[in-house]
Amino acid sequence: MERHLKSHGDNVLNLTETTKRLKIGKIKLYELLEITGVDPLVKGRSKFISEEQFILIEKAFRSSKSPQNNSQYVSESVSQNNSQYVSDLDQSSELMRTLSSEIEHLRNLLKEERNLLKHEQNERQAEREERTNYQQMLGALQQNNQRLQQEIKQLQLNPPGAPTVTSETESTESTYRSNVSERNEVPRTSWFSRIFAS
Repeated sequence: MERHLKSHGDNVLNLTETTKRLKIGKIKLYELLEITGVDPLVKGRSKFISEEQFILIEKAFRSSKSPQNNSQYVSESVSQNNSQYVSDLDQSSELMRTLSSEIEHLRNLLKEERNLLKHEQNERQAEREERTNYQQMLGALQQNNQRLQQEIKQLQLNPPGAPTVTSETESTESTYRSNVSERNEVPRTSWFSRIFAS
């Protein structure tokens, strides 16, 4: 506020000085301030206006002496205020349209991102299922391979139509048992035949 006052230098008036120069009361001054839209600068308990604002108030005061001029001035002031309001409203409407357009654009981008994310999730799920199927197939192939290897070993050890191969120990034991049986049976037969022969 002090910067504003300093920028005007000595060209500022307090409201008391303004009333003295215009030769009006403070109530009339406040009416003129309201009509002109002048907003006094406040410093402490005092209010100040610039020289330009004083000239504007003075013109309004002179116009107010004539009812026709006063009416015209008020009409122009209202018209200017309405024009400013309409201009501000148009700017606000344009800003709202811009913001709405940007929001819609962001919604579309978000929707596309969600669709891409869902597509990637579906692809990953399909890859996991395919990997699981490959692992199951690989496990089944390994089991079949082991079974076939066992069957091949079995066929190599015992080919179809070939006599059963016994180990050397089993063959020796079988021969020994046969010889023992023959030795035990021969003397008995000879002794028995000798007894009855006599």
